[in-house]
Amino acid sequence: ITLRRTYDGTKKEAEEIVAIGNVKITRGNKKARGDRAVYLKTLQKIILTGNPKAVAWEGDDIIEGREMIFLMNKERFVVNERVRAKLFQKKTQPQ
Repeated sequence: ITLRRTYDGTKKEAEEIVAIGNVKITRGNKKARGDRAVYLKTLQKIILTGNPKAVAWEGDDIIEGREMIFLMNKERFVVNERVRAKLFQKKTQPQ
């Protein structure tokens, strides 16, 4: 994995972090992997790309595409280019 950080001249925190090579992201029960990830602090998003695909899953549900944008504030993915999804019905508990 190659990691590159970009800093704003007045701040001590990274504004952008780029990770390249077999990148894995985990947040709660959501997981994703791809070839490259760019974390944009001010926008609170992670852009994950893959060749041929980036993959994300939550439980049994899987979604894949060439580009995924993880909206951290909304806890959801937006997927672009060659999107494929496998979604399973949630199991209900007997009452």
